Amino acid sequence: MRKRTGISRRRLISGVSASACLFLSSGAASAANSPSHRRRLLAANPKPVPPFTPIRTPSTAETLQVLISIKQQSLQVFSGQRQIGFSPISSGKPGKETPHGIFSVLRKHKFRWSNLYVREPMPFMQRLTWSGIALHAGELPGFPASHGCVRMPDEFAKQLFDLETSDRHVIIADTPAKPVSVAHAGLLKPASVVETGKYATIDPKPPLRVLLTRLTGREKTLNAQKILNKLGFEAGKPDGYVGRRTWRAIHNFQKSAGLPPNGVLNDVTYHALRSSNGAEDYPEGHLYVRQGYKPVFDVAIPLKDAEQPLGTHLLTFPEEHGDRDKPQWLSVSLEHEMSQAGLDAFLRFAIPDDVRHRIEYRLGPHSSMAISDTGLGPETGKGTDFIVVTKHYS
Repeated sequence: MRKRTGISRRRLISGVSASACLFLSSGAASAANSPSHRRRLLAANPKPVPPFTPIRTPSTAETLQVLISIKQQSLQVFSGQRQIGFSPISSGKPGKETPHGIFSVLRKHKFRWSNLYVREPMPFMQRLTWSGIALHAGELPGFPASHGCVRMPDEFAKQLFDLETSDRHVIIADTPAKPVSVAHAGLLKPASVVETGKYATIDPKPPLRVLLTRLTGREKTLNAQKILNKLGFEAGKPDGYVGRRTWRAIHNFQKSAGLPPNGVLNDVTYHALRSSNGAEDYPEGHLYVRQGYKPVFDVAIPLKDAEQPLGTHLLTFPEEHGDRDKPQWLSVSLEHEMSQAGLDAFLRFAIPDDVRHRIEYRLGPHSSMAISDTGLGPETGKGTDFIVVTKHYS
């Protein structure tokens, strides 16, 4: 029986037409060229990985930052504007890409097993998010291969772990970014004299965190409801949600303004509302303040040229900040390798004097300001600084 089956199979194969053979050959070629097949070949034949540069001792007076480039699969450690260490990395593989943005080290573990992937070791782990992204030692095959974390060589991971990286920032972008010094009279500076009793005394440590961003969906809806009520369209109690009454109010306003009456609060309708009521009453920017992973306060503030993107930037305040009348900060822009785009974005916000004083009273070394279009993202929460995610993968 086995022999006959074997003969039958051979006859079946030998009887296949030439065109069918061609089809099989092209299918096999396609499979050989598929991304999964190429990844398996790469895994079997790792690419050469450049050596890391040991981390030199940083200056305690300078801001310590970790800057990661996904495209170059590299990590740089900066003390102020000085690069003091370099390492190759392996970031998240296709389907598990490492998110891009501005992070800080939330917690450190000398050794830890992954909670998400069974028996996945994570030596010298430095946590960036509570959703599972971290820096740690691991295998470097020469291409992205992790489940989203950033792997480094063992010895370099240990050196980075031993640095005082708590409350310091980690920036992940496509292309390499570098910190540049920016100085301007309009930048925030520590208050030299504060009226007695005007503000509660707060320990300047840990560093202060500020997020400057534009209004996002709910805040825009809240503003629209206030304007609609002021104009007599009866949107109901402002709550930031489009219910039946708000939808009807938007619809009626659109009809009165000669816009398509679809009840949708799109950009055209929102700008028409603001123009009809006076833009100064409803600012387009928002400022959030945190300290020690806890919210301090937040407030709406004016934003110049609100229709133009802000980009993503991080400004940090060093220990030695130079002229008090023209404070000096370090700026990193995720879209530009070296530029003053962060300062330009900051100067588009008009921070009221009372808000400025509240911030400057708490401002100390290594405080930071993040600037982003994305608002207060879902990664920011209990036990975090402001986590700005510019590319988030599922």
